[in-house]
Amino acid sequence: METPLVSRLALYFGTTWIVNSIALTGILTVLLFANIYVSFYTPSKLAPYYWLLCASLLLNYLVPWHRIPGSGTMVGIIICVAYCVPIFFAGVIFAESFRRFKGSSAAFGANMLGAVAGGLAQNLSFLFGMKALLLIAALLYASSAILQWKKPLRVMPASLTS
Repeated sequence: METPLVSRLALYFGTTWIVNSIALTGILTVLLFANIYVSFYTPSKLAPYYWLLCASLLLNYLVPWHRIPGSGTMVGIIICVAYCVPIFFAGVIFAESFRRFKGSSAAFGANMLGAVAGGLAQNLSFLFGMKALLLIAALLYASSAILQWKKPLRVMPASLTS
């Protein structure tokens, strides 16, 4: 989700260090908020967060950003906020899933595998375009939700976590 954000912001701010700093600041801030949210509120079900995540990804795909009136800076900030919304929901899903799973090293390993798969999926932008990465992310998160619904997250026994 970071790649489409950076590429979209580059259209409004130019391809400079400003784009990367805005995108990364937005992403890290939203992930911090997601962790704070999960520390104060324990979601009993993750399904609503998966729905909101996929819906926000699809909404970002469908919005014609080039038709929004206003200065380039204002539109760029709106885009940054809009693209960070699904990252918030993904952060809530990860933080709560991580809290429920007792094997932190296995959970981090699975997260790293997902990050590598996401990095490889970015190559699909050469075939389908940068905007299509939002649909690919929505498809992958929807698949994750279905797998979690079919086979709920198991808590690893404490004897295997050492």
